[in-house]
Amino acid sequence: MRARWQSVRLLRSFGVVVVIVLSVLVLSPAGSALAATPQAISGAASSPGGGAPSQATLSRQAGTGSAPLQGNPYGCYGRSDYPHISSHYPDRVAAQGWTICSVQLPYEHVDSTLYRQDCWWIFCWWTQVGYASNTNNFISYGAVRAVPSHVCSGSSSHLYEIDSYHEVHDAAGNVYTAYTANDNTVACG
Repeated sequence: MRARWQSVRLLRSFGVVVVIVLSVLVLSPAGSALAATPQAISGAASSPGGGAPSQATLSRQAGTGSAPLQGNPYGCYGRSDYPHISSHYPDRVAAQGWTICSVQLPYEHVDSTLYRQDCWWIFCWWTQVGYASNTNNFISYGAVRAVPSHVCSGSSSHLYEIDSYHEVHDAAGNVYTAYTANDNTVACG
């Protein structure tokens, strides 16, 4: 009989712990995410790009000239296009990072990384699923492009993000850089 009462006491203690934990989860700011979809709680894992714009004018890198410039005299900018199902390879998600100038400079470069947000219950994290880089392999006059991609392994929806680093050098040795990012929810597991 004594063992039975100890079991009942143990179950009550466990029940109290469960009620406390659930109360904390429901009443905390993250608790409202319990009924949300993984895409609705994307703020739970901060974006790898840190909120970079999808398009940005390249500005002079610190230490490469005597006066900082807000822009550059070559009309150069970086751009990250939103991730999407590829029209050329429909079994994969792809995105494009561009470095574009109105004139062709001696050095034009773009690094692009593709991330997928994975979630389990209310916990989300970013996984790198693709990377591409391009230096002076011009797509058109003054434009280089990097296309990271990821082969789909299912049809579940995920938030994908491309983060791009853009860099150009002029003949005088000035270096201009920018970071861009873009995201999109895509049905590609």
